[in-house]
Amino acid sequence: MAVFAVNVSSLQNHCLRAVACQLPDHETSLRFLPVEIKTKLVNLLSKRGLLTDSNLANVSSKSFMSIHTSN
Repeated sequence: MAVFAVNVSSLQNHCLRAVACQLPDHETSLRFLPVEIKTKLVNLLSKRGLLTDSNLANVSSKSFMSIHTSN
C-alpha cells in the first residue's frame, strides 16, 4: 500500500509542474483548487519566479497567513 501512496504523490507533483508550465491556460481556474494544492502550487511558482499579483490572487486563500519572500 505504501508504494501506491508514493505514486499518487509523484503524480500530484507531476501535475503541479504541468500546471505551472501552462499557467496562463489554467490561471482562472486556480481558485477552485483545494487549499493543500494551492499551497504546494504557490511554493512551486515562487521557486520558479512565476508568482505574480494576478496568479497570487487566484491561489491565495484564507489559510495563507503570510508568504516569506526571502531565501
